[in-house]
Amino acid sequence: MNKLSEILAQGSITISGIHHTIKRFQQNARDDETLGRYDFREAYIGISDGLPKEVAEMILLHEIIHGILDTTGIEVSEEIVSTLASGLYATLKG
Repeated sequence: MNKLSEILAQGSITISGIHHTIKRFQQNARDDETLGRYDFREAYIGISDGLPKEVAEMILLHEIIHGILDTTGIEVSEEIVSTLASGLYATLKG
């Protein structure tokens, strides 16, 4: 089991000193393409239920990056967050 899988199984992570819960959610509609959610105020990361393991891990990494950036006050585009997540995931997976 890799670290991202462990974090998903544990259901929590500390980002920049703030404890966040991780929960699975059901998509509301067929056209809802949201696979992950990050809420700074609620210290919450949501991952869409039913995703393949590797996709869930990459979405988790994407949301962790949002968390790091939000706690530091850095605003970047969704495209940059997605690029960082996919690049880091590919690097860590080897």
